[in-house]
Amino acid sequence: MDKHTRKIFGQFFTPRHLIKTLVRLFFEGEMERFIGDIKNGKAEKPRTICDPACGTGGFLIESFKYFASNISNVDATDLAKKSIYGFDIYPANAVRSRINMYLAGDGFSRIDSIDTFTDLKENDMQFDYILTNPPFGKGDYSVDKGIISNKRKEINFLIKVIKLLKPHGKALIVVPDGILEAPTLASLRKWMIENCEIEKIIGLPIHMFAPYT
Repeated sequence: MDKHTRKIFGQFFTPRHLIKTLVRLFFEGEMERFIGDIKNGKAEKPRTICDPACGTGGFLIESFKYFASNISNVDATDLAKKSIYGFDIYPANAVRSRINMYLAGDGFSRIDSIDTFTDLKENDMQFDYILTNPPFGKGDYSVDKGIISNKRKEINFLIKVIKLLKPHGKALIVVPDGILEAPTLASLRKWMIENCEIEKIIGLPIHMFAPYT
């Protein structure tokens, strides 16, 4: 898409070199917990990884590559098949993500085209790890008006991600500075602090997502 079209849909895809660095920081010290019990070279009940706004699959691909390169006693393809989930509202993105994951050797992870806000119910499905760069911009849906009534996409994706985490789950999410600074979002930050343990805040250079935003 050109810059104007991306802006309309709120899609600003994450540079792959940035994803690779963030994934490494995110999963450091997590491999043993992630894999869990092993039987006949296969992880029996590994932890789950999800990107609920997966785009072309960058976070999922780099996550797969990271654990595939850091394990030697487990079938990485089987592990990915059991662990990786991706969702995107645009069917074309989901198709590209499936192709990219297949080319990376992931073993046909579950990647579907759905509306994460309305179709992905936290009562039905939760995840151990969520990594995502959600869509930004004006929206028409509020995940939880008891937290905040603001309908901007990035705000409601942040809330949705937290609700989709299992207890003691872990998330990495790209957000604009305003979420951490804007006085009008104080209730959101209060809810986050009461419900999450924030491990790291990483400030990115202003031109990291150029030329899109």
